[in-house]
Amino acid sequence: MAAFSNPEVSSTRKTFVPLENNPEVMSHLVHQLGISPKLGFYDVYSIDDPELLALIPAPPTPFFSSAP
Repeated sequence: MAAFSNPEVSSTRKTFVPLENNPEVMSHLVHQLGISPKLGFYDVYSIDDPELLALIPAPPTPFFSSAP
């Protein structure tokens, strides 16, 4: 692990590492890790609007949520 150049940040202190939340990037990553290409990540714009839910391939499986 690279040492920090900022003297105010300790290399032993745990820090928050943001998760990537781009569905294309996440899908590519999990496919490289061996998950079936039939599965992927998609943006969910609504959980109660049928038109927006129709954008998600069926059947949806586990739901992963990330929020700012």
